[in-house]
Amino acid sequence: MMNLTSSWGSLARTGIAGLLLLGTGCIDVGGIGVDTATSGSTTEGGSCGDGEEGCACFGNGTCNDGLTCSGSMICVPDGCVDGSEGCPCYGNGTCNEGLVCDAKKVCSQPPDGTTSSTSGSTTSDLTDGTTGGSTGDATGGTTGGTTGGTTSGTTSGTTSGTTSGTTSGSTSSSTSSTTGGSTGGSTGDMTTGTTGDVDPGCGDVPADMACVPTNTFEMGTDLDTFQGWQVLPVEQPAHAITVSKSFWIDLTEVSVEAYSLCWASQVCTLPKQGQDLNWGVAGKGKHPANGVNWYQAKTYCEWKGKRLPTEAEWELAARGTDGRLFPWGNDTPTCNHVVGKYCGPSGTAPVGSKPLGDSPYGLHDMAGNVAEWCSDYYLGDYYYQSPNMDPEGPMTGTKRSVRSLGVFVYQPDNANQRTTMRAGWDPLGTDANPAAQGFRCAQTPP
Repeated sequence: MMNLTSSWGSLARTGIAGLLLLGTGCIDVGGIGVDTATSGSTTEGGSCGDGEEGCACFGNGTCNDGLTCSGSMICVPDGCVDGSEGCPCYGNGTCNEGLVCDAKKVCSQPPDGTTSSTSGSTTSDLTDGTTGGSTGDATGGTTGGTTGGTTSGTTSGTTSGTTSGTTSGSTSSSTSSTTGGSTGGSTGDMTTGTTGDVDPGCGDVPADMACVPTNTFEMGTDLDTFQGWQVLPVEQPAHAITVSKSFWIDLTEVSVEAYSLCWASQVCTLPKQGQDLNWGVAGKGKHPANGVNWYQAKTYCEWKGKRLPTEAEWELAARGTDGRLFPWGNDTPTCNHVVGKYCGPSGTAPVGSKPLGDSPYGLHDMAGNVAEWCSDYYLGDYYYQSPNMDPEGPMTGTKRSVRSLGVFVYQPDNANQRTTMRAGWDPLGTDANPAAQGFRCAQTPP
């Protein structure tokens, strides 16, 4: 893994902009403000210029004439049909017969000696999240580098130095014996599992919030890929963070109905309205309020006597302490876990409608539906300078942090629903699709 401390300034700003749909129907992975190393990448044949066929998209999610930006941030010919040669792979990492899904998530002719039923080095049976380098019958959601007939509970995405049997999504030199391959259903348990014992600091928790007790957890990841999807440099490195004070956090994203009360009180201003936006649309009262910029989200939370969560608080609330990379565990996302565009026609869904996707603390929609503003200023390489206790982000900046980036435009099996995904957006929301901009509030117990 590169040393981002010394080389971050050379990384291009590709920005995965809410992973949002452009008007052309392709997924925009530009303009969200996430720094990645994909821009200016090289191929086996030499230098690869942004916007060219087979190369990284421009930062605004576009390509040169005749090309379209695919969901994996690669420029492909206009009119590409998923699964065809030179076009994006299917969502499960496979291609049409005779083709393989290469490292760029583009279908190509297989190298000599390989078979067409695999996706890169990943087996074609992706139903349990088996990824890069895995072979054999990986039935327990195993990932990167595991081999043979691995079964449920084995290491998932672990790297060198892991010493205990069942870590899941943990990273190098990890020694914790956490619950690898954990699945949905570990929700809201405040006394066992990842959440630990009930903390007396929780106090009298409001009915619409959950308490996240003080804890130490692994924030970020050292993985380079997860379930066949690229992990971004901004998610690295994994580092131990202590949240020293218990906090409350909303069980759901703030709904249109809830936000309208603040607007009716003449405190909050109107969200944006238009395509894929929920404000003023009949039947969308219980859907998340989207088209809300950072300042509007902050105003609403303060009106409620709350605040926006920090990135550290948000990630702890989303994944708990067992190293899982999805709120529900490490099982591949499905329409039972997340609100995804490919699960239905309506974009968003009423908040809390996918309980199988709940986090260990019982929080709904920590993946999917809409992205969520956090209080922090955003810095791509902040993890290299973050304090290990109660980080609140950089002191200054031009962008604000955003989480829950597996927004409603994703196909459900997209591993970018992971809890470590982070980005920075202009607080006015000018550099990302407003339909993805939502939030929930946190509160320090009195």
